[in-house]
Amino acid sequence: MQAYQMPFKNITIVPKATWAERRYHFVTLDDDGGGIVAAAGKNAIGVAQEPNGIGEPTTVMVQGVSFVVLGGTVEPGDEVSVGTNGVAVKATAQTQATDSPFAVTPATKVVGICMVGGGEGAIGSVLLK
Repeated sequence: MQAYQMPFKNITIVPKATWAERRYHFVTLDDDGGGIVAAAGKNAIGVAQEPNGIGEPTTVMVQGVSFVVLGGTVEPGDEVSVGTNGVAVKATAQTQATDSPFAVTPATKVVGICMVGGGEGAIGSVLLK
């Protein structure tokens, strides 16, 4: 199935670095309110819709179904998290180490549900949470 979008709500933010290569990547805000690419496993406010440069106002989809660049194989129905450089990856659950009751690997933050999947580098569709 071909990826699709169904925007519901967009906002405009100003990137602190160029997003020329970050169209359809997860983004967030830094402490000063500037737009940055979301960090792996962390939260995101939405998906950049334009490949704009530093200081150029950029549309970010915060609700709806957005195109997103996939960072690995993601299938429809998979929960999605932010991967390296703001790509979408399959979310991981919390795991408990077998050798220590105190060694826990936390779950990644779920930012959406995959609607149209694919492999690494493909453009998929994600229902944003």
